[in-house]
Amino acid sequence: MSKANRSPEKKNEPDLSTAPFLFPDPLYNLNLISGATFLYFDDPIVTTIPSTVVTPQSFELVKLVQARRPDWADMLFFLIETWHTQQQQFDFTLSALKALREQGALATIWLSYPAGQEPLKRAAELVEFMGLSNQDCQRVIDPWTASSELIRHVFLEAFLEHDKNLDSLYDYCGTLLRETSRETLLACGYLLRLRLLEKVGGAGRRVLLSNENTVEILTKLPTENTSEDRTVFNRDVIAWEMFRQILSPRMDPLDTTTVSLIAQLRENRQSEIRRLRNKCVMLALEASEPEGLVNLSDNVATIVKAKVEDEISELFQLNKRALENFFTELFSDQTTWMGFFTTVSGLVSGNQLFTAAGAIAAVSSVTAKVFSQAAQKHQKIRQSDYALVYSIVKRERRPTERR
Repeated sequence: MSKANRSPEKKNEPDLSTAPFLFPDPLYNLNLISGATFLYFDDPIVTTIPSTVVTPQSFELVKLVQARRPDWADMLFFLIETWHTQQQQFDFTLSALKALREQGALATIWLSYPAGQEPLKRAAELVEFMGLSNQDCQRVIDPWTASSELIRHVFLEAFLEHDKNLDSLYDYCGTLLRETSRETLLACGYLLRLRLLEKVGGAGRRVLLSNENTVEILTKLPTENTSEDRTVFNRDVIAWEMFRQILSPRMDPLDTTTVSLIAQLRENRQSEIRRLRNKCVMLALEASEPEGLVNLSDNVATIVKAKVEDEISELFQLNKRALENFFTELFSDQTTWMGFFTTVSGLVSGNQLFTAAGAIAAVSSVTAKVFSQAAQKHQKIRQSDYALVYSIVKRERRPTERR
């Protein structure tokens, strides 16, 4: 792992070896993360930078394309434009989160991982193995991240593999961009990001899913539920889901106001944050059993308010009236609570995120070639290396006046 780009004001650099890792996308959009994430986790959130090209001479290919006007030119220019957009948005997002970065709540890293012709071929095999249709690809793939990966593939990896020969690279692009549908091509590019996990792998690594649709991809991979302690996993992730649900009205969407609030809470309310987190763990213990979940879903407003009323009052310094307003807003949108109970029900019985944890472990613990062979044979691969996978995307709520 490369050294993180942390604030020069921080003299004691934190150990990022087990810090929560944002996967699979770089943090190029504030909507990719809930503000509650920066309060729930004590360690900094680690995000990669967008794909980088360090061979500027390879962009002479653009002049060839402009001069020759092949039928695949529009696809190449789409990828370039989308890549530039993600880079600009990433810079904007980091600027918006400056206060949290200065506190050490967010760290950026640069990782190098295989993205040449062979890895892209293996990614194409995975797309075929998983049976992803063009419609599936559109639904689950982030086109900005996928485009960035493909730009790195063409203008860095393939450029070097073709001995920096622009004509040879031009011919390769013609084959790649002409013979593959846009949806499949983007899916292949996106799956290159799976190789990130080889660089940050390790037992106990916490993975924060920036794209909840990634679960649909990961659960199609050949894994086997072999964890020794599924209950502990459930409780921790349920506690996170509860913590996020309770704080979302005040934390989301992220903007300059909410970032400032989060920074202030991290600076001045650490003990209150810990108490609220502990109460969410207690609620998770109750919800981790089917009967407890039913009781919670039937009486959510009463139970949650009774459990966390004091902690919320202390955390946000609310008087009695403001506290009542907080809980009125919290329970006003039944749609988000239905989504919460659907997620928790899946953790208690079925557990899609747990299956995703196993898939992440599988991808991070074997090479692309071995994994391809395993996929073809439908071999089962242990999934206990990764214990915790969290969905961290902010949940949509109906607009309400911020109090």
